[in-house]
Amino acid sequence: MQRYTYMKVGQSVVLTDHITGDELVLQGDDYINFFNEVMTKTKKLVFPQDKWLTCSEFIDYHISQYF
Repeated sequence: MQRYTYMKVGQSVVLTDHITGDELVLQGDDYINFFNEVMTKTKKLVFPQDKWLTCSEFIDYHISQYF
């Protein structure tokens, strides 16, 4: 089960921890960095596959860095 998810809302992204229920909103530079590092790579499935077996692991790792 994926622990973390993200949802784009306008010019921000909402990160959710499904275990604790915590939410975090990224805007400005944080949003741009997250968009470039995570959202564009998962959309195109170009995450480093030698390090991550699934897209879910890749997303969980990057979002966990914010909590």
